[in-house]
Amino acid sequence: MSDSYSFGIEEEYFLVDLQTKSVARTMHEGFLKAAKAATGGRVTGEFLQSQIEVLTPPHTDVAAARADLRNLRKTLAAV
Repeated sequence: MSDSYSFGIEEEYFLVDLQTKSVARTMHEGFLKAAKAATGGRVTGEFLQSQIEVLTPPHTDVAAARADLRNLRKTLAAV
């Protein structure tokens, strides 16, 4: 058994309409596909059409997990 404790992070986001800044009612066609491609498949759709989830791989270092999550946020914002 390893002495290293590993953990992953899941974060859920609501998609927002760029014009109104309100939660989008639906996901723009192609967004999830583009987001999956840009993040290496680390994005999934959620029950609500306006919601997505990102997942980090398991980490043993908090700084590395934080950097990974920050990169996922930036990548999704660009998409």
